[in-house]
Amino acid sequence: MAKTTLTVDIEYDPELTDPEGLASAMDRLLETALSTPGIMDEYANPKVGEFFVASMAGDRPPPDDDSRWVLYNLATDALLTARLYTSYEDAADDAAQANDVLVLPLVCQGIVVRPAPDDSKESGHAQP
Repeated sequence: MAKTTLTVDIEYDPELTDPEGLASAMDRLLETALSTPGIMDEYANPKVGEFFVASMAGDRPPPDDDSRWVLYNLATDALLTARLYTSYEDAADDAAQANDVLVLPLVCQGIVVRPAPDDSKESGHAQP
């Protein structure tokens, strides 16, 4: 199977919505369209991923099957729950039950853990 990334330009009123809200709305629109039986048969029923805001995603590829998702409440500016979803579909189903909620990918860039410097070498004193 091959993989591609498509780009969509959207004009919107920033007083009414924001890019993340549009991405969520586009996810729902696509999910609704793809639920139509046979709609993608002539294209061999490709697997379609989620919409991401390009300016926020940078050069990172969209999350793969190991992705994790959280629900973010726009009204409270906080996570809706502490639940970590392993399926976008499950997260979207729960988000549909609430108002002003976004399904956001949890993205962790590589973290390098280094041991703390050994102060005893610098000070000449042994640590207890």
